[in-house]
Amino acid sequence: MSKIRLLTNVSGSEIVLADMNGLAIPAGDTVNGLVFSESTLMGSADVLHALLDGTLSLNDGSASYTGMEAVDVLKGLTIQYTKDGKQIFTASDRPKDHYRHFTGRGDDVALGKIGQGERIHLIAEPGQTATLDVKFVDDVYIRDGKIRYLNAGFDSHLNIDVVCPPGVPFPAPNGNGTLDRVGGQFVPNANGTGTYMTAPVEVVLFRFINEFHLVGSEEIDEIDSPEPFMLYAPYFLKVSIGADPEITGPLKAAITIGMYRKKTV
Repeated sequence: MSKIRLLTNVSGSEIVLADMNGLAIPAGDTVNGLVFSESTLMGSADVLHALLDGTLSLNDGSASYTGMEAVDVLKGLTIQYTKDGKQIFTASDRPKDHYRHFTGRGDDVALGKIGQGERIHLIAEPGQTATLDVKFVDDVYIRDGKIRYLNAGFDSHLNIDVVCPPGVPFPAPNGNGTLDRVGGQFVPNANGTGTYMTAPVEVVLFRFINEFHLVGSEEIDEIDSPEPFMLYAPYFLKVSIGADPEITGPLKAAITIGMYRKKTV
């Protein structure tokens, strides 16, 4: 559920917020500040100036604020209290404005549908490897996950790599790239000193899980990282399982990924 962010024009004349699609607020009127989105509201310079000069007030559903206090509430910096007046302290690695989310499927990137990609189920025959690409339509923070597997031998294992697709820019490891990022755009660097580069093949950028041992059957192992890492779109996760050549029958694995993301539908 979204926070309440009501903006009231407390000046004597109409206020026009140009960077919120020209939203006009007549004198004395109140509008829903989340009409566009919380991120748009938080990033609006016109709202910020109006709050600081006292022409707008902000109501969060419990009280009204003006000036710098209103800005603090808008930016999420205000101190929170319980009903009996005790200050609330919360320790969390969840990025602001993101939701805790668990999924057993990636996204359907081609259609832009969240949670509608292929299920993260893999089956590998003895001595073979099964691989699945898990993609997301937007940037997500990968936090942890769980795997349930059947018929794993002593040499069975799990790998999860962060991969860059062919032709997509990625950070040059030694500052010897062919691209620089200027004004949000990639521009050529002919000197071999660019910050970014591309490759005609997939490139492994980061190994999240390397040769995670799977032994036994009907086991549930939780994979917990001390902190989340950002998986930028269009980079993706390449998940693979390797089956022990001495097992009888296939190795099966079902994976659930824990993450933080701004939207889940």
